[in-house]
Amino acid sequence: MAAEAEEGGAIAARLERVIGKLQRRLEKSQRETAAVLADLSRCTREAEDAKLLQREIDHRAKNSLMLAASMLQLHASRSQNETVKEQLEGATRRLHTLATVHAALHQGAEGDEAPVGWWLDRICGGLPAAPQIALQVDAPEVCWPSGIVVPLGLLAGEAVANAIKHAFPNGRAGRVQVQLHRVGAGRWSLEIKDDGAGRVDNIREGLGLKLLRTFARQLHADLTLDPGFDDRGICVRATFDAPDKDDDLLL
Repeated sequence: MAAEAEEGGAIAARLERVIGKLQRRLEKSQRETAAVLADLSRCTREAEDAKLLQREIDHRAKNSLMLAASMLQLHASRSQNETVKEQLEGATRRLHTLATVHAALHQGAEGDEAPVGWWLDRICGGLPAAPQIALQVDAPEVCWPSGIVVPLGLLAGEAVANAIKHAFPNGRAGRVQVQLHRVGAGRWSLEIKDDGAGRVDNIREGLGLKLLRTFARQLHADLTLDPGFDDRGICVRATFDAPDKDDDLLL
């Protein structure tokens, strides 16, 4: 009996040591978990702070661009020189577009991506146009990285603004269409075409065309100028590589 009691005591002692060891491990694990949760909470707060800071920067940038555009518009209205007036109005329009880009990117982006159809509709639809000019935006609801979406929107906005300004003189009625569609695996085409009075062989090498080429380079796109609807007007076409996503929406 004494031997059995001694053996039982030894087993109980070993169990106590094992339980104590497990308890210490559990306490250590709990401390480590608490530390990880604290770091995660801190990172979350820092991420939220960074997001709020980015929103504030975007808001201030947009306001600064709008203020600069208003000042340019004021100078344009006072200028008696038609050439200077036209250049100031062009600069005003482009600043408005940049301000719209800041606002649209902040509202529509999710992480590092933005919805392309919504983006193009926001940029192009926000441009001032006469009521006799019909503007249509046709683009799939895919999300692309902002590195693609931003220059894509700027290119479309510049092409639409040029069409509105130059393609329909003397109150002429017409239409402008913005269309984005896939032309192959990972290959896309953005077309901005009108049925206005312009002709490809009459296009001047001005600031507008230089900007289109700049945005096309940012997209790594091939830029071409072709006739628009039924050989009337102009079609600005940019063909580029982009991710194939949400294929079920493109069928």
